[in-house]
Amino acid sequence: MKDNFSHDDFGELRYKIDKRIEEYKKYQRDLQMWKNFKHYKGKWDDFNDDDLLRLHDLDFEKPTSEYKNGMPTHLILFDDQQGNKDLYGTQGAKAAAMNSFFILHRHKLTSVIFSCQSFKGNAVPKSIRQNISCMCLWRNKSPEIQKEIAKECCAMIDPMSFIDYWNYATENSRHDFLFVDYEAQEPFNIRKNFNTLLSEAPVRKSIAGLR
Repeated sequence: MKDNFSHDDFGELRYKIDKRIEEYKKYQRDLQMWKNFKHYKGKWDDFNDDDLLRLHDLDFEKPTSEYKNGMPTHLILFDDQQGNKDLYGTQGAKAAAMNSFFILHRHKLTSVIFSCQSFKGNAVPKSIRQNISCMCLWRNKSPEIQKEIAKECCAMIDPMSFIDYWNYATENSRHDFLFVDYEAQEPFNIRKNFNTLLSEAPVRKSIAGLR
């Protein structure tokens, strides 16, 4: 856990992620080589020098990995970093590298969570917002902010219905939220919290005149 974001720390983290993934891929290659050797009934001469060196490094024992459940995955959380130009900057090589990682994070087997109190301005850049997989929206009492967010984020339904669902999901508790899953099919893409489908919810038209 880091109190403040820095490009050096994040660069080190990216290096560790790449290293763990490559170590696991090496383990998979070594395991397959060991299995081939273990069950082979032919001659040693049928294995090339590189294969034999890898087996020798393993002492001809079955390779092991600390990742018992498969390829290592990672979760990165950025909490209340709105206004942080080092993290959410849009100019320069460092900003380009950051945005590239966030957009292509799936290839690194990494999930990224952005937790912030504002949607635009000095918060998460649009290039990242347009590539999110899911979103949680807590209660918001500003009709104008709701309209702004709805128009950008409600591709699956009209903005008015989106706001109705949002208000319905959050009206009883400040801990409740509207969950939007952009990768799910209807009716599982819009929910109250994680487990209540809203496709059939008795929502009320709470904001009139949205255009």
